[in-house]
Amino acid sequence: MKYLARPLAPLALFAVLLALGSGVPTLAQAQAPQIDPPWTGELPSQGGVVLLAMSREESPAGVSERLGQEGCPAVSMAVTEGGEWLTYIPGAPAFVNQAFPTSMAAGLGFAVRCGDPTQPVTLTEANDGQTVNRQVGERVRVTLPSNPSTGYAWRVDPALPASVLAQLGEPEVVSPPMPGAPGVTTFEFLAAGPGVAPLRLVYDRSFEANSTIDEWSATVIVSGQQAVAWLGEVRTQPQAAPGARYLELRQPLIDEGTVPRGVAIVASDGASANAIEALTDTGDEVLVWGELTCGVADYGGCRIDATSLVRADATTAPPASPVVGWAGTVRASDGTDLFQVDGDLPVQHGIAGADADIEAQLAEAREQGTRIRVWGELQALVDDVNRTRIVVTEVGLAP
Repeated sequence: MKYLARPLAPLALFAVLLALGSGVPTLAQAQAPQIDPPWTGELPSQGGVVLLAMSREESPAGVSERLGQEGCPAVSMAVTEGGEWLTYIPGAPAFVNQAFPTSMAAGLGFAVRCGDPTQPVTLTEANDGQTVNRQVGERVRVTLPSNPSTGYAWRVDPALPASVLAQLGEPEVVSPPMPGAPGVTTFEFLAAGPGVAPLRLVYDRSFEANSTIDEWSATVIVSGQQAVAWLGEVRTQPQAAPGARYLELRQPLIDEGTVPRGVAIVASDGASANAIEALTDTGDEVLVWGELTCGVADYGGCRIDATSLVRADATTAPPASPVVGWAGTVRASDGTDLFQVDGDLPVQHGIAGADADIEAQLAEAREQGTRIRVWGELQALVDDVNRTRIVVTEVGLAP
């Protein structure tokens, strides 16, 4: 059956907003693909509703997966047929999506509600045995039925590698008002570093041996470090193929020789390609956003797939970037505090607390040399270390 694209009038858009109000977020967020996405249109930087048009034929699941790869975890998608809206909920049972086209044809107009990629992906009983892709700094939430009145409780297998997937706090157990009725237990985890984490939960009585009566598991694949407002200068790679570029990092407070002075840089889209070309060998400093991949045969052994470049002398600051559980250490240099981020390239940013209590926690971490995790936002083009500053709203110990 063919589904034709139709213009979306303002009233129709209002209907989309109602129709796309809830759903199950996609679990697929893999490495950035090498071909253009199968739609035309701009995606929002964070959650919201957007109207797109298919540029080539693709399955709904394929479109949903690619949306997640492009930074829009699809909560739901919708098309019109005969004046009616048909909705697709990623990850929902087949009967929920049975009216939606099995293939989205080129030219088809559709609406998508993007989830906020900084929010945790939620896993339930239905996700048992699945594989989940996350980026460093993102979170995973697991919610399972439980009945504490029986003495049974969910616990995390201690074999979970905390360096890849770290448990955040204690599980939250919610029991219904009626005594003895089943409730739910919720765990939250942070994607702490690149790697593969076998996440296994067991349901047993801690005071009884061999009392396990249920298990739940998933494989969480955490991919690499993100480049967020890294300061440097774009240069031509010496003795390399024509067009090869690298970002000469401006990290003067990192000890000489401990990390590469530069990292290869390539474009992830046309706009970043034009920016890299325009800024190469000009001597101008630039802030770069993108995804870092190390262990590659390129300059310094690492490569940034750049999504955005901003001149360091620009007068208009870009939107602040979310900081979600970044691990590292607080250091001081010439009376200024900075945060050195853990990773293949331990870059540095200015740092400040959002209030006096947070400032005191940061000062204590600096004095004791404690590794911490920080939450908040990173501001760019400010008068601070490497033209950046992390404004911290929450501090936690790093495993």
